[in-house]
Amino acid sequence: RGAPLDWDVAAGRVRRVMGMLFERELPPAVFWNVNLPHLDEGSAEPELFECPVDFEPLHVGYRREGSRYVYVGDYHGRPRRAGSDVDHCFQGRIAISAISLELR
Repeated sequence: RGAPLDWDVAAGRVRRVMGMLFERELPPAVFWNVNLPHLDEGSAEPELFECPVDFEPLHVGYRREGSRYVYVGDYHGRPRRAGSDVDHCFQGRIAISAISLELR
């Protein structure tokens, strides 16, 4: 996005989310996935939103620059399902999802 990351603000948001999540129990083989939005400086604190994970693939592309490859994908323009973690995070919310490692 071009805006610098404020790691102190991000750490405060992580503490807020983790404080809430540590009070909740999860079944075996389930973990929390948390996505923090990259908000402009001085923005209001984002709301927490529980939602499903978006499994849409991220389309990536690279261009060669000499001996290097540089990412040229459009991360913020990626396909996403309405109401998913990616959708909510890109709308400025902290997206929280439970992910199961159970194979069915």
